[in-house]
Amino acid sequence: DNIGYLGFGDPDDNFTGGVFYDHSVPQLSVGTSEANGHVVFRTADAVQRMVIGSTGLVGIGTTSPAEKLHIEKASAGAVSTGGNAQLIVENSSHSGIQFNTPINSSAYIYKGDPGATVRVLEFSQYGEDATVFFIQDTEVMRIKCSTGLVGIGTTSPSNKLVVSCSTTSAT
Repeated sequence: DNIGYLGFGDPDDNFTGGVFYDHSVPQLSVGTSEANGHVVFRTADAVQRMVIGSTGLVGIGTTSPAEKLHIEKASAGAVSTGGNAQLIVENSSHSGIQFNTPINSSAYIYKGDPGATVRVLEFSQYGEDATVFFIQDTEVMRIKCSTGLVGIGTTSPSNKLVVSCSTTSAT
């Protein structure tokens, strides 16, 4: 038999949760059979650090995640989430997401769909320190971080704001 099982129960139910290992997959599973059961991860001080709720929502630093992944350093209070959010980063003051890259590398935010994945935003540090915005993977605006110069339709703005258009019609 390729399956190992460690089950837990109580007087009302012979199986309320367990740990399973299936060597043929191979896969280790931890779960509960309770309708509203959660899988909780605690540290040595018995503080809950992560939870997977019965609906599949994952919380790190929170006991009640509001979206697919909810990371909380400290509560921001009663804040409603956007209907399309799958990630929440929460803190009682400033919140942020940090991209760690080696020197002379960029960090990107991409947008994907079944047709294509395209770059939407680039935080560049190599060559020229700039924040670059894209539409359909084509650069449409650049902010030079060292000078504050902004270019729309150009990759090399020479004044505070440079707007370049390839057509003569305005819309």
